[in-house]
Amino acid sequence: MAQVDIRVGGTSNPVYASANPNQVPLPPVQSNQPTPDPSKVDLALSMSVDNRVPKVGDLLTYVLTITNQGGATASNVRATAYLPDGQQFDSSADGMSVSDGGVSGSIASIPAGGQASIRFTARVTSAKMGVTKAQIRQASPADVDSTPDNGTDNGEDDTAQVDLRSQAGL
Repeated sequence: MAQVDIRVGGTSNPVYASANPNQVPLPPVQSNQPTPDPSKVDLALSMSVDNRVPKVGDLLTYVLTITNQGGATASNVRATAYLPDGQQFDSSADGMSVSDGGVSGSIASIPAGGQASIRFTARVTSAKMGVTKAQIRQASPADVDSTPDNGTDNGEDDTAQVDLRSQAGL
């Protein structure tokens, strides 16, 4: 036997476990997340690409999104994406450029609970596909649960990756 509680609504719309009109409403849902420390930042990085199955010559748009889950404003945030063989940086309207061994860009500040994104385009130059990886390289004050600029394969929330697959017949 299994039981599932589905709760919708808020405090003004009580949720009942059954249609019985004499039933007591379920208690409100409580968050299990800790309260953010007002003196620290907690940055998380995610990355997306607009086409995961490109052809040679296609232009790909990458978006790096940095979320500040901490209680303090993060400033001087710098992120770098590392393109695999078969891709070449094209341009960025957000000021990203080739540096730090990849495609890097900066965000002046991200408020507590806020997020910011930076974008760039890359051209597919060969049918060889791979994984594009990214990391946060710098932030002030220091991130509470990860270390900036310590690699892309450590499982921290300040890294991200997206894989591409080649189309058949290339």
